[in-house]
Amino acid sequence: MVMVVEAQDNLGVGHTPLYKLHTPADYAAVYVKLDYKNPTGSTKDRVAVEIIRQALNHDLLQANGTLVEASKKDFGLSLTVFAKKMGCHAVIVMPEDAQAQKAVIEAHGGQVVTTSANLGMEGARKKAQLLADEKGWFMPNQYYNPANSDAHEKGTGPEIIAALAGKRIDAFVAGINTGGTLSGVGHALKEEWVGTQVVALSNHHTPFLQQEKSQPYSLESLGNGFVPDILDRDIYDEVLQLDLAAAQKLGSEVARREGIVVKAKAAENIWTAYQVARRLGPGKIVVTIAP
Repeated sequence: MVMVVEAQDNLGVGHTPLYKLHTPADYAAVYVKLDYKNPTGSTKDRVAVEIIRQALNHDLLQANGTLVEASKKDFGLSLTVFAKKMGCHAVIVMPEDAQAQKAVIEAHGGQVVTTSANLGMEGARKKAQLLADEKGWFMPNQYYNPANSDAHEKGTGPEIIAALAGKRIDAFVAGINTGGTLSGVGHALKEEWVGTQVVALSNHHTPFLQQEKSQPYSLESLGNGFVPDILDRDIYDEVLQLDLAAAQKLGSEVARREGIVVKAKAAENIWTAYQVARRLGPGKIVVTIAP
């Protein structure tokens, strides 16, 4: 029997603040979506809820059923917390040397399966897939699951539009990671305004972004051993190369000046947003995200 979970039952996820940063007078305005204010401290809460909701609604996951995912970062915690809230059970697979992450998952009632540290995350992914196949468990697979980008197209993007009360957003900036935020928010904003620019951030993990979109690229490009299927390579208009040292410096300055949390990915996004804001100039609006 299919368990229908309504989209509005977001379990406290989303509707995070959109914060206007201080910028030089000759820059465009820069706003940052403070998505670390989601319940577990990460934008991954949005993704976890939407993936579980769609899986339940499409009978891919049963009430009281089990999902399994390889993760040693935020997504594992998000799945653990929201699987429990939505009547399911999460099993998170990670390398055995990820002891701090293991402790966090277990403290929140999740089950952790460990794999050899020598095999890295690729070994964890293979183990998760094996468990899914053998036991019939649902595997969220955030890099390949379109519900990831749906979470941002239906949630993050419209929230940004509503927060600015009709003001045109001239550019949106985001790193690549799974491709969900860039693709989902990008679609929402381009649907609202023709000509809104979507700018992708490129770093040492994402050199494939610099290649022509029609050219093949290495499966090792992301540093994770695979390229996210859900990345819409037609949605971004431009790729800017990250200056990591400059991003770290700006992130520290913004954190001190604004009194907000600026983790590594947020610092990279904000630095890139500032480059776009400098180019666009006064009277324009640039938005990014602190995931």
